[in-house]
Amino acid sequence: MILDDEGNIESMNGVAERQLGISSAQASGQSLATLGVPTVSDAVHAVLHGEDAHGPVEVHVHHDGDASILACSMQMFSAGVDHRRGIALALRDVTVQREFDKMCGEFVLRASHELRTPIASVRMGLGLLGEKLDFPEGSRDRELYDTVQHELTRMVDLLSDLLDLSRLRMGERMEFVQMDIADVLGDVHQRFAAAAEKAQIQWTTDIETGLPMLPISREAIDRVCNNLVNNAMSHTPVGGHVTLGARRERANVVITISDNGLGISQARQSVAFEPFAHAAKPIGAGLGLAICREIVHRHGGEIEIHSRPRHGTRFTITLPVVNAEIAPARGPR
Repeated sequence: MILDDEGNIESMNGVAERQLGISSAQASGQSLATLGVPTVSDAVHAVLHGEDAHGPVEVHVHHDGDASILACSMQMFSAGVDHRRGIALALRDVTVQREFDKMCGEFVLRASHELRTPIASVRMGLGLLGEKLDFPEGSRDRELYDTVQHELTRMVDLLSDLLDLSRLRMGERMEFVQMDIADVLGDVHQRFAAAAEKAQIQWTTDIETGLPMLPISREAIDRVCNNLVNNAMSHTPVGGHVTLGARRERANVVITISDNGLGISQARQSVAFEPFAHAAKPIGAGLGLAICREIVHRHGGEIEIHSRPRHGTRFTITLPVVNAEIAPARGPR
């Protein structure tokens, strides 16, 4: 589909006509908002005004009794001697893919839930057994017992993370409350002060004064910050520094967690937010950043990573001042 510099449709091919259920003649000169896809229209106007389009936009389309999900991606171009601007917009039908993603999410949710209870019971029973048998410290029996306890704890944590990630992707409702983000970040700084001192890491804040109130889920945002700060400190050597920052940018508040640690290669950055991927050296199951991304997306925001090996890493979280559960749950990626 080709759009002019005002976001109106100039032409579209036969596939786009079938996907949207409208002919090229009917659509010519119309805006996407007029055709019932205001979300894409907003993204188009953002691109025309020089703003970044944060990945493909998905839209639900209903025609002839059928419902479909279209992923829309766009690219600005200029043509002719007068360099007239326009946008090439591509539509891709992802209905079957999203149905499959939903089935996978439901399976993981149910399997994790069913497995967590018996594993927790085994862990509790093993703990009682250890108290009765009282293995001598330093013995082979004690070493094996501690290893089994450790692995069971890891498995329970993994299942808990899988449950949380599945619930977020399935659209579990979150409660948003207007909060002072500066206070929230101040509490984060306090929580990690002792750990930073013990690790001999300089732990500072750079929080702009007068930040607006934000509609957030306090528990969820705390989890994001805790994960990112913990990762930063884990990958920063003795004598290094980690900084927690926040500033206002137009209609957003931008939160940054930066360090001067080991850094992350470009290849790892591209998959850092995928489940079971590790941005740097493996710590945990690799679900932390995937959960962070889902939480930020549920707040209508974006999370990005900027890093160079041996030059540190900066995570950037952009949260809108005006939210609305705010943002519909995005399909699994």
